[in-house]
Amino acid sequence: RFRWTGTASNNGNFRIDDFTVQGTSNAITSAQSGDWAATSTWVGGVVPSATDNVIIAAGHTVSTAASLTRTGSTTVNGTFQLNNGGFASGTNFTYGSSGGLNFNSSSGYGVDASHVYWPTTSGPVNVSVLQGGLTLNAGANRTVSGTFQTAAGVTFGSATLTFNGIC
Repeated sequence: RFRWTGTASNNGNFRIDDFTVQGTSNAITSAQSGDWAATSTWVGGVVPSATDNVIIAAGHTVSTAASLTRTGSTTVNGTFQLNNGGFASGTNFTYGSSGGLNFNSSSGYGVDASHVYWPTTSGPVNVSVLQGGLTLNAGANRTVSGTFQTAAGVTFGSATLTFNGIC
């Protein structure tokens, strides 16, 4: 609805009432599997900043050997992989119905209760320990609803790993 208020002797006001603006997500989506920091991994060749919303598309594995700080959303419909030195902090990741998490560290990987790449809710469906082992530190209780597979040991430090799928 458009309204005009005013007289011939002044400019008056033009108003727009009762309108809706619709848009799409400005998420940066993976174009292919690759390193988080590589431009070729992302649609448009733009490496996501900390504040960007990110989608790892189904069928893609995006890995990091660096420390990522995430304040935008991170939706994993494919697989997020932590390589040697890789870490993520900030806002909890959200995993889709087939989203996966890979640990690929030759020296093992420790998971704390507050680690955002494996949140306690909306966590990964599938988890793979490709090498090096995994330690769930005190209070890092996690659930795997799909497939859990490991090529190395898993250690529990007063934590519980619940399997609702295939181990």
